[in-house]
Amino acid sequence: MAITGNLIWLERRDARRSHAGNRLMERATVGVALGCVVASAAYFAANRVLPAGLPARSSLEFRLFLLVWALCSSFAFVPRVRPRSSAALLSAISAALFLGVSATDLIHPGVPVFNSSAPAHV
Repeated sequence: MAITGNLIWLERRDARRSHAGNRLMERATVGVALGCVVASAAYFAANRVLPAGLPARSSLEFRLFLLVWALCSSFAFVPRVRPRSSAALLSAISAALFLGVSATDLIHPGVPVFNSSAPAHV
């Protein structure tokens, strides 16, 4: 609700984004919100791909989450990429990652998704 609220507020207040602060707010909203979605998908994918015996595996998964979130949030601030274009790309990336995680669950049923000690499938 906060994310769509920000975007609706911006659209009504400054539809052309003539103020620099409003442009930054739009990019931050898109980057942080969709970056979190992509980072969550990357976290789930890492949970499926990383070997079960990897030392500090759960710490590595969390660090990957933070790294992907930071990269996606930064991507939204690339000057030549419009916020709607970055939103579309980040949405597509997250959809592909979530689809991949779902596919591994169909191929290997019975392994819990949220178990960081689950055996690796790859």
